[in-house]
Amino acid sequence: MSIIDQKLTHLKWKIKDYILFPKNNYCIVCGKKVHKWINKQIITDGLTKEWHLSEIERNKLNLRESSFCPYCRNSLRSRLLAKAIIESEAFNRNTNLKEWVKEKNQKKDFKVAEINSCGNLHPFLAQLKNLAFSEYPNEDIMHLSYPDNSFDLVLHSEVLEHVQDPEKALNECKRILKKNSICLFTIPLIPGRKTINRVKLDNKSNKLINLKSPSYHGSDNREDYLVWWEFGDDCVNKFNLKTYCYNKTAFTYVLGFRKTNE
Repeated sequence: MSIIDQKLTHLKWKIKDYILFPKNNYCIVCGKKVHKWINKQIITDGLTKEWHLSEIERNKLNLRESSFCPYCRNSLRSRLLAKAIIESEAFNRNTNLKEWVKEKNQKKDFKVAEINSCGNLHPFLAQLKNLAFSEYPNEDIMHLSYPDNSFDLVLHSEVLEHVQDPEKALNECKRILKKNSICLFTIPLIPGRKTINRVKLDNKSNKLINLKSPSYHGSDNREDYLVWWEFGDDCVNKFNLKTYCYNKTAFTYVLGFRKTNE
């Protein structure tokens, strides 16, 4: 779909939603009242086969990756990450991400690191005055260039499944956090399963060894879209994570950790 077609589709969503009442839903990202989320088939037949998904699991993941707001185009996954961001501080009175950004811009020393774009949350996060935004390969989450104790909040979404060593990546996120600050992120996670390593690196030849058929979370099979890991819910304990927000009906979990005083 071309950019023009995408814009026309989005315009149709907004017009349709604008004329339909009542609006019983609320978008925590843009603050709009919404009549109906836009659901799409996102999970392909190929990915369904690679992940050995049942029809129920596929439908839940489709809800996770769609359920779009017709106004800001944020999916259920992105909206849940926004909710976790807003609720990460006690007594936060903001009702949506736009308000949260405005409040944080009043604090000169509040700094956020967005490591790879958090989807359609990025245009809102980009309004932060003290945002450090980076995309791979300019920043590698396993080898971040940022100084220690630099950020009040570290964010990433759907990144860890594409890196060789998720634990090393999380330790890097911890390193750049200020004390008592928080890292929040999403990963594709299927409850009831154990985490599976799809790819390994042969240290002798420095070549990738596919333990399963290659899987990519992108249409052009770019190297950085290669899936190294399929996460099950055992990863929460394995990496000592906390669940900050969740929607079990759509397999959507916002995970993270707080850097305690050392």
